[in-house]
Amino acid sequence: MILLLLLALAACTPQDARPIPTALPAGDAANGEVLFTSRIGNQVECSSCHSLDGSRGTGPSLLGYGEVAGRRRSGMSAQEYTVRSIVQPGDVVVPGYSNIMPSNFGQHLSDQDLADLVAYLLSQ
Repeated sequence: MILLLLLALAACTPQDARPIPTALPAGDAANGEVLFTSRIGNQVECSSCHSLDGSRGTGPSLLGYGEVAGRRRSGMSAQEYTVRSIVQPGDVVVPGYSNIMPSNFGQHLSDQDLADLVAYLLSQ
């Protein structure tokens, strides 16, 4: 029984998650908006789970995200929180939501695309 639990836990561990980048280039929010509404890799677009108008979806609404992101986790800037939520989403799950964002989502983004998406989200 314990062996089965350990195997199940190992299967759920984000081994395919990308490391958190230590620095990103300057972001382009306009390109980030395009990315937000586009399929990234084999994943669905961000906008299919996250609304910008405050309505509840599969993922949390991003209305006013730029104001709240820096307060979500003590000692973490809004940019750091946002990067972590994209690259290693299981680390920063918003209360009231399940961790269903694919752990490999960040692997489908170049550093520039990640910076652009972060810039767009922080402009909300």
